[in-house]
Amino acid sequence: MMRDEYFFEILGLDENFDLDMNILEEQYLKLISKYNPDFAISFRDKIGYIDLSSKINEAYKSLKSDYSRASHMLKIRGIDVEDENKTRGALDENFYNQIFVLNEELGDLKIFEELDLFMKKVTKERKNLTKAISDGFKNDNIENVMLITLKLKYYDNLISLTENKISKCF
Repeated sequence: MMRDEYFFEILGLDENFDLDMNILEEQYLKLISKYNPDFAISFRDKIGYIDLSSKINEAYKSLKSDYSRASHMLKIRGIDVEDENKTRGALDENFYNQIFVLNEELGDLKIFEELDLFMKKVTKERKNLTKAISDGFKNDNIENVMLITLKLKYYDNLISLTENKISKCF
């Protein structure tokens, strides 16, 4: 990973999975205001501010998401969860079957109350996964963090699909 891709450093934060989102946003707003290209004195500064603003935005977007933050922290440690060649087959068949069943269940749901209950169930499991990722980083159990991060991606997708179906109820 190139040094300028180290998102925690770009935003002036300590590397920690359990980020305080208010502090993250405060740092982001402070930096994005400070390096606003409209306030650059010279053309050279403006070009530099545009580049830096882009990196600040990318860092903020990445660290704001639990999945992206975990992926970034794993990448710092040499594990790229986005590389399907390296992660294919990492999760067991039971997990994929569980996700398949949840997707089938979601497909059958039609009314808001059912979707709301499903969302609560999936969100609860997602919360358990993020807690396990946090604990894994604290205990330096990186292999386990990788597996749980891969699972988190599936749960984030289920939540997104559920939100989409809920929005169509109104």
